[in-house]
Amino acid sequence: MEYFQSGMGLYLLQATAHSAVAVVVVASVVKLWGITVPSLRLRFHLLALALPLLTPLTYAWLYPAWSRPEHRGWVLLESGQWLRLEPWGQPVFLYLLVLAMALGTALFLLQEVLPSLERRRYRPLRELLLGEAPELESALARLARAAGRPAPRVLVTGSAEPVAFVFGVLRPRLVVSRRLLDILDGEEIEGIAAHELAHLHRRDQGTGWLLLLLRLFTFYNPVALLAFRWMVQEAEQECDALAASWTGKPLALATGIIRVFREGEPLPQGQGGGFPQWVEAVNHGLHRSLVEDRVGRLADTASGQWPAHAWWRWLLTATALAGLLFTVV
Repeated sequence: MEYFQSGMGLYLLQATAHSAVAVVVVASVVKLWGITVPSLRLRFHLLALALPLLTPLTYAWLYPAWSRPEHRGWVLLESGQWLRLEPWGQPVFLYLLVLAMALGTALFLLQEVLPSLERRRYRPLRELLLGEAPELESALARLARAAGRPAPRVLVTGSAEPVAFVFGVLRPRLVVSRRLLDILDGEEIEGIAAHELAHLHRRDQGTGWLLLLLRLFTFYNPVALLAFRWMVQEAEQECDALAASWTGKPLALATGIIRVFREGEPLPQGQGGGFPQWVEAVNHGLHRSLVEDRVGRLADTASGQWPAHAWWRWLLTATALAGLLFTVV
């Protein structure tokens, strides 16, 4: 309890409380206004991730009495008050907070750190030889014309898993595995390649690092994890929509996603990439809902449009949320 009364502990407590309020408010606003366009939803959910990281420090700097007792007359929710409650003679809420932070840290390691380390097992990489994958080469040529940008260099990994991803900010490259090229047909290869090029078109490599930095600063916060996963999901859906617009074959992309997911089932112990089987199984399960949602949206060919005054709605939400969080200490 003493730790959460110190400077750092108080910040962690307030940031977590602000995240909980922000997630509820943003989710309610998105549902109330019927916002379905992934790119706009992403911008709203960015508020739930970024604002709680900044508001405790900003309010304490602008108004030093913000979290002091003399400020209590303005408070709607005092987060520290819950920690002082001791039903059954035990600090139950303190235990729950510590448990939630431990869970948030564990999920951060599973969802962000381990996948980054996983990519090491895709080495060594080599250049795709001319004529080695004619379907991929022709698809990239068509997609490059549709996107109005040069096709990236293609590197091949001998991984037994079907993988495709782009990396590099200044010199982006597309990595594919031989397994991916073997299990997909031509239209599915085109759809997967279009999705990866959409990440380049949206400059997701740069923004992805910024989002990961935000996630790093909130690694302990399970509520921030929820907002972050929403944003990842919406970025993937936006790339799916862009890829489908280039190829005109959304169902081919959907079947490609399903095939890659099913082929990526966790391998038996000792045949994977060095991580325990339960880690592989947990990560696979966490991706299932994302895949199901992506496929469902691709099956629904209706394309969403930004509603009128979308930016004004976003600004109104940001302003109202910042004011509300001022009353949470």
